[in-house]
Amino acid sequence: MQARDELIRRIEIDREIVRRQKIQLLQDSLSAFVQWAWHILEPGRKLKWNWSVELICDFLAAFAYRKFHRGIINIPPRGMKSTLVSVCFPVWVWIQDRERLRETDPRAAEFVGNWHQFLCLANDSPLALRDAVQARNLMEHEDFVELFGDLVVVPQGQNEKSYYRNTANGHRNSRPIQGSLTGKGGDTILIDDPHDAEKAMSDADRMNVIDSYTGKVTSRLNDQAEGGILIIMQRLHEADLAGVVREKDGDWSEKNKRGWVSLVLPMEYELDEPKKAPINPAKRLGFHDPR
Repeated sequence: MQARDELIRRIEIDREIVRRQKIQLLQDSLSAFVQWAWHILEPGRKLKWNWSVELICDFLAAFAYRKFHRGIINIPPRGMKSTLVSVCFPVWVWIQDRERLRETDPRAAEFVGNWHQFLCLANDSPLALRDAVQARNLMEHEDFVELFGDLVVVPQGQNEKSYYRNTANGHRNSRPIQGSLTGKGGDTILIDDPHDAEKAMSDADRMNVIDSYTGKVTSRLNDQAEGGILIIMQRLHEADLAGVVREKDGDWSEKNKRGWVSLVLPMEYELDEPKKAPINPAKRLGFHDPR
């Protein structure tokens, strides 16, 4: 009987060790977290992983740790962009262990954790709400609760799709980019597909989005110095939001730390030509397109 009890105790200890190792792996790697979360988000659908998804995860992690404050990701449709940026990324920021991170990267630890507040914008309300619901469903799943239930607790009584707050005062506010943002804000602003693809050729429609961004969005950061803005979208026009903000604020450099780091991943790769702007400007920070 005593030997049996000792065996059970050792098995429980081993299980707890494996559990803690799994938690640390998912906290340390956004790509590992996305692959783990896939069975919750897309049950029955096979995950097709490739280098571009891995590269975007690395880019998002660097943005989360504020290696840069303004980021643009330009990729074609159906590249998992909303799943990565609008569903998994905010949840991953919330599960970070800030105390452990302080031992390896003290500056990065100041920008992540369950206290973090997100303002998530899209071109229309249904899109913004869809991703907010997906993220909420992920956090309520029993597998997530088993691993991270002590870090992320969203009260059950809070059922509003467009806004929910966790017990550490972190929140997610999801809105259309042209809607009212009065009283809304965040430590990070995520902008997913700001333009309607069917209307992007209309100068008036494009300008409405750009006017909303310049007139409302940029003032919604909780901290203008350390807050982050990330735009993910397919390029639709030379004067779309991605093009306009890069023209206005410039690209990131050591002298322009508030410039934009642009990760550009076209459907078909073209070789960089001498004396022309690089296809993928983010490669200067190490984000290389391997094609």
